[in-house]
Amino acid sequence: ELAYRVFKDYTKLFPGDENTEEAYYQAVSAKYKQTVRLRNECDTLESEKTIALCNKYLTHPSYQTHREDITDIKKTCENRLVNKEIYVFDTYLVQGKLASAKARLENFKETFVAKDPSLEPQALFLECKLARLERRPQDAQQIYSQLQQRHSSSPFSKMAMGQAKAAFA
Repeated sequence: ELAYRVFKDYTKLFPGDENTEEAYYQAVSAKYKQTVRLRNECDTLESEKTIALCNKYLTHPSYQTHREDITDIKKTCENRLVNKEIYVFDTYLVQGKLASAKARLENFKETFVAKDPSLEPQALFLECKLARLERRPQDAQQIYSQLQQRHSSSPFSKMAMGQAKAAFA
């Protein structure tokens, strides 16, 4: 935290300095390292802050040196947020809290799939899983068919097939 603050303050105090880009990169790196602590596993705030810092770095046209690293850090943090949402969704399913799982799935679609369409197959798989547990076999089959049509090569398509079959069992 201290390293983050020092580097962040440097970028504010000396915005035109030749070392500002490096200081900003170090600030992002220090903030990113705060996201990997075990106790922060359930708290996504640090990842969200890191993503915001990455976005700010990436929108600065003269910052080029660490662009690839910053992009990787941003993608890692975004993946953590996605994985956290799916973990919570699955936890609700295991606990039998289907209404909560459904609400979490809708949030997942609005928050993540809307920004990243490549997550659609995963969202459809989760929807199929929910339909199976809600004892809606026709819906599970329909979602699986939709997944097959749109994303036949996705591994989530094969996983959804198992969910659709289990719904009829």
